[in-house]
Amino acid sequence: MATIQYISKSLNACNQTPHTHHCWELTYVYKGNMSVTFDGGKVDCCACQAVLTPPGLNHCNIVSNDVVLIRAFLDNSEWQIDKPIPIYDFCDGDLGKILQLTCKWFPATGNEGFDDSVLDSYCNIITHILNTFIYNQHCSRPVLEITFDIISNFTDPDYSIDASFENHSLSKDYLRRLFIKEQGFSPIQFLTQIRINHAKKLLKSKTLHGYKINDIAYLCGFDDQLYFSRVFHKIVGKSPREYAVELGQSE
Repeated sequence: MATIQYISKSLNACNQTPHTHHCWELTYVYKGNMSVTFDGGKVDCCACQAVLTPPGLNHCNIVSNDVVLIRAFLDNSEWQIDKPIPIYDFCDGDLGKILQLTCKWFPATGNEGFDDSVLDSYCNIITHILNTFIYNQHCSRPVLEITFDIISNFTDPDYSIDASFENHSLSKDYLRRLFIKEQGFSPIQFLTQIRINHAKKLLKSKTLHGYKINDIAYLCGFDDQLYFSRVFHKIVGKSPREYAVELGQSE
């Protein structure tokens, strides 16, 4: 997990001359535009986008006059990238919200009456969001947007992947082929696997002990229990009831 060494929200708080850092630099743009230039390339970002720059890289941050930023320095020995990468805030501004909350809690840590575990929790979330982009650098922006849209809506039985395709100017067939090429499976296969993985978690949950199979199905985005059971058996190799009994969560 990354640890935050410094974070703040500010206006024009970026170096506009070449510089390096010992830590990872995450710069999130709330308003305006920013470019990170480095030897061999440039990354541009606008509002609700960010750039993660690796330590030791000589780079220059160039911002517009009206820019509003959150800038953070993080330690993480697990990340293995050698150039700045763009971070897109697709999920209703989740990254921006977490960074804003982190800005509020960061000065309080270490002070009497404040629990450092709150900041640790925010750092953990930030790490997982950034990992999504670091480990999916091979994916184009349309594929990442569709991926996040599926993740955001998989519990809705009325959700249709076509709704995710409609947000793009590219054709449905092209987007589907692009998704398969970059992710290794189709969008519907991705949606189905997420739903079944979620069902397995719910069937394992002692808190939900006593829930009927049709309740679990609906919570995972299936409005037909029989169809849910068929899909679950095909992927898991046993029915939802057999799976729950095996785990001791059902009679």
